[in-house]
Amino acid sequence: MKSVVRDTVKVELVEVKDARYDKPHYLSLTITCKSTDFFHDDGRLHWSSATIELDAVYFAGPASSVLGQRVCVMGGSTQHVDKVKLTNGGVVINVESLKGLHIGSLMFGRIVDWAKQFPAHWCIVPIGLSVIDARTPDAKQRRNRFYENFGIRFQYASCDGIDDAVGSSDPALTVADLVPRVSWTNITMLGHWGSALQAQLRRVDTPAAELRRARRQARVYQRRLGSVEHRLRQIGAGITWLLVGVAGVLGYALGQVLQ
Repeated sequence: MKSVVRDTVKVELVEVKDARYDKPHYLSLTITCKSTDFFHDDGRLHWSSATIELDAVYFAGPASSVLGQRVCVMGGSTQHVDKVKLTNGGVVINVESLKGLHIGSLMFGRIVDWAKQFPAHWCIVPIGLSVIDARTPDAKQRRNRFYENFGIRFQYASCDGIDDAVGSSDPALTVADLVPRVSWTNITMLGHWGSALQAQLRRVDTPAAELRRARRQARVYQRRLGSVEHRLRQIGAGITWLLVGVAGVLGYALGQVLQ
């Protein structure tokens, strides 16, 4: 059995507006897609698999205490040739102060977009719901609406006296049933993180000397990360671990400029 592996790594800068602050939050979002084809010795394709992982790190903004922290990790994969799994075990925002800003919806939406590339008849691996996420009426409503907005239907059940507290998505759900979400009013995708950072610095009203210094720092770290990113693509690894460290340095510089 032979295999051929293909992977792509993309890092984007995300602007998230928050009504509680005058300045937006900035996240670095790493998207890693990988596909593997397995071939018989005679060259015939045996089967293929594919995965996607999204990793969001707090890059800069008013929540300086969480600078460099991982905000959320989500992922999806193909299963058993004709099935698609839309989660990697959890859909959780790890930073309490960033909940309710549609960051989870943005990331899950990317997974749904990725899943739509597969045949329409492929089944969606059932998603289970826990009573832990339904302890209050608001929490339950947010959770249920989160999935339903993407076309995912559930077979709900009561638990601990709470209606629709637990359940599993409809096993008959297919890729054709998924509904992509295009945008959220408080979120702007700024593009590749290096280019986007330069653009943000250009439009900020700051003293010229400070702006030039921040631009130089951004260019230096962009070149450094760009060379490492190229190397890691070659060996099939992600770069999120590096971004956590780089975010601490670049995020601080950007934060000083945006103050």
